[in-house]
Amino acid sequence: NSVPASAVQSQQKEIWALQLGAFSMKPNAETLVSNLKKRKIPCNIIEIPQETRTLFVVQTGEFETKESAVDYGSKVLSPINIDFRPILKK
Repeated sequence: NSVPASAVQSQQKEIWALQLGAFSMKPNAETLVSNLKKRKIPCNIIEIPQETRTLFVVQTGEFETKESAVDYGSKVLSPINIDFRPILKK
């Protein structure tokens, strides 16, 4: 009775995203999101409370591997001069 490898893998599944910007003012993050959505790039704002302020981080995608996240960024974001940084969400 062995457990399928896929079942073991799904329990330890990583989720990667691309961080496209981090802002101290929400309207700046909203402007980036608006511009990206016009280009059909799905993204959202994650609010990260800090001691003295909240950081508004713009992220796109959920990718299974860092490589697939970077590949997406290279193909979709780099040609339109959007900087990105892969981050491990889970």
